[in-house]
Amino acid sequence: MNPNLLNINDWEFKGVYCFVSLNSQNSLYLTVDKKVVYIDMDDVLCNYSKAHKKTLEDNPEILFPQSQPGFFENLEPMSNAIESFHFFLKSDCFDPFILT
Repeated sequence: MNPNLLNINDWEFKGVYCFVSLNSQNSLYLTVDKKVVYIDMDDVLCNYSKAHKKTLEDNPEILFPQSQPGFFENLEPMSNAIESFHFFLKSDCFDPFILT
């Protein structure tokens, strides 16, 4: 595993609730109340600043490059961003949402 990525064992989860219950077959099961995590897209998951600067340099007549079709679709990911977001997606403790 990449040592730069998040390790769930190093976290203290305050406010994460686990419930142990019996199902209809009298088997125990665990339910986790996931914490919602909002992750910004611009310069956190994707390199917005780099693309914005390059577009302005290449096309100075475009005042708002982010308004051009396809601008957000073609942003390159930040280092470890994809792996880190997958960590949250696979986690039983977090419910991630992307903000922009």
